[in-house]
Amino acid sequence: MANILVVDDERIVRESLLSLLHSHGRHSGWAAGTAEEAREMAQSQSFDLLLIDWMLSDNVCGLQVASLVRESTPSLPVIFLSGLISSDLQSQVGSFRRSWFLSKPCDFMELLRTIELALQLETTGGNNEPEVV
Repeated sequence: MANILVVDDERIVRESLLSLLHSHGRHSGWAAGTAEEAREMAQSQSFDLLLIDWMLSDNVCGLQVASLVRESTPSLPVIFLSGLISSDLQSQVGSFRRSWFLSKPCDFMELLRTIELALQLETTGGNNEPEVV
């Protein structure tokens, strides 16, 4: 069972993602609503995957938070979620190794497939190129 840290400043989104993870029974989900909560959680426990909103409140970028979380787990796979898609955003995600990007609202089955792919690559030591879905 994988431990997944879900970071989103919108409570309803966090709860929906956690509900999805728990309903499939394959993963444990933990939630953070701010960059600081995510950093503290990553320092106190181990996660297998980070699922994070691209832009959090107070204009904190999910990429910055992912970099902070990766200080404790450098190879941690990251899935970014965003309602905004731009070439600049895709370029930034493209420079961040072991990461994926899904647009909001995302299809839950696509999200679950992406989670499984990221976790599979993590356990097999695969080296993926960032992917935008």
